[in-house]
Amino acid sequence: MHSAKHALVLAAGVENFTTNDVKTEDGTPAEGPRNLIPYPHGLHSIFYLTTEGAVDNALKGVVDGVVGFDTEFDKRKPTDDEDFIIRIFGEIGGQKKWGILALQLLEMKAKGKAEFRVAWDNIALCVIQLAQGTNVWLINLRAIKAYPKELKRVLCSQSIIKAGVGVTSDLSHLWNDLRTDVQNVVDVGCMARLLLAHKFSHTQYGNLSLQTCTEEILGYSVDKEERLSNWTGELTKQQKIYAAMDAAISLRLYETLAPALDLNLASQPGDIGTYGGKKRPWSVKDCYWFSNNKFQGYT
Repeated sequence: MHSAKHALVLAAGVENFTTNDVKTEDGTPAEGPRNLIPYPHGLHSIFYLTTEGAVDNALKGVVDGVVGFDTEFDKRKPTDDEDFIIRIFGEIGGQKKWGILALQLLEMKAKGKAEFRVAWDNIALCVIQLAQGTNVWLINLRAIKAYPKELKRVLCSQSIIKAGVGVTSDLSHLWNDLRTDVQNVVDVGCMARLLLAHKFSHTQYGNLSLQTCTEEILGYSVDKEERLSNWTGELTKQQKIYAAMDAAISLRLYETLAPALDLNLASQPGDIGTYGGKKRPWSVKDCYWFSNNKFQGYT
């Protein structure tokens, strides 16, 4: 049952639906890798937000704790001014992004503005997904063409952990499009890699994918078929479910991995610790991004 707070949000710019009845074309759930069943979508309520007011109303209750985090994006289309800067800096071998940032800063100073102007018809970001509890909010920036203050507050809050998988590209687009330096971000793919270092010691270090994390940590499969679909227009129901599950699963992974890491890490600094009765091939002191029994995330 939804709370009264969220029921009020449905008045404008919000579509709410559950995913219990989503199946394959033949009416049966698809069999995932290693005969794993798909992640149970029906555990979550999805709120598709298409107005600034709906976003502000939905997120004002998110004040602390952890939120699942993800974005869907397309390729950014440079504005005419940006295209001019890109061509000039390309010819002189300079950093194009620094040139665009300098142009925006000069524009702010000339117009006496306190915030960067956002070229809404040119941004790469299409949807930002946040999950907390059993609720998932899909924020369609292409439809809203505004930056809701509550969304900015959550992204910039140092007390709200944003947990996602492979978040580097998401953070890059948020900076390039909205000039937002997202605070307190955790890559749960790195957390999973830390926990499963003994199993993936043969692969190059980095975050594990959402698919691998879901299979190895949660014991479910996850369908990534919609990942490369067109996110610039009105979203299909399958796109909404896909986008929502990325954030919801990221949150579930964090909630599972955080206590698991804390439980299995050695209590004494410098100890190797054990996992499954075997010594870990690493020490906590070797992980600069994981200290004081806490994942430090990105800064």
